[in-house]
Amino acid sequence: MLAAGVDKSKDEAVYHEEVLDIEDLVKVGRKLSNCPFFMARELKTRADIVFMPYNYLLDITTRKRMEIKLEV
Repeated sequence: MLAAGVDKSKDEAVYHEEVLDIEDLVKVGRKLSNCPFFMARELKTRADIVFMPYNYLLDITTRKRMEIKLEV
């Protein structure tokens, strides 16, 4: 199931890109009329590595929203 605001049927190629930064997400989102925020959330589910500020990992609310599970 896709996040709201993401229509993968428009261009499947974007979901096979190697690296997208925030500017790339905005450009692709405009091109495909997709929401960059929800595109990033969808792309995160397929990523091997996701870079983010360390405070995202420390904040339990943010971790839950981003579905980050830490092993202790």
